[in-house]
Amino acid sequence: MAQDQRGVPSGLPASLAPPSAPAMAQAEPPAVSFPRAASHASTLAEVTAGHAALRSGRLGEALEAYARAREADPLSLEAHLFMGIGFHLAGQPENATACLRSALFLDPDLWPAELYLALSLENLGQAEDACRHWVRALEGRASPLPSQTRGSPLEDFEEWKADRLRRHAGPRGSVADAASSSP
Repeated sequence: MAQDQRGVPSGLPASLAPPSAPAMAQAEPPAVSFPRAASHASTLAEVTAGHAALRSGRLGEALEAYARAREADPLSLEAHLFMGIGFHLAGQPENATACLRSALFLDPDLWPAELYLALSLENLGQAEDACRHWVRALEGRASPLPSQTRGSPLEDFEEWKADRLRRHAGPRGSVADAASSSP
């Protein structure tokens, strides 16, 4: 059967013919921009500035830095976590709760967020919800802190966490026992 220059049998309609191979482009491909990668440096700088302010007790400055980090990268786990911790330390449990829930949405196994969420919920008088988060924090206590928290105010947190969980369990037994006996 005869074929045309594209290799299409002459008896077939062009709509059934295989597409012709595209010509190889000689031009340089366009530069690709990665906005999240570009914002990572500014996010890291703001989180680091927030850590320095938080360590020195300048809560307002720390919260502003974490807010800028969160604005630069809304998916920044560190920004949500440390903003929640900052709000907790500033005595704003409603704001802390919102930030810490966002951090847990981004990483459901982030036990520091569970711990501070439990503390914030206790401050709001929500004992049952707080107990559930205490249990989750206790279950995650064997998990190491994520690497992004190194150099942050959570660096020496492992021992404090274990002590706080022991004190919270108190005379009732374990936090898990308390949670299982609640309705």
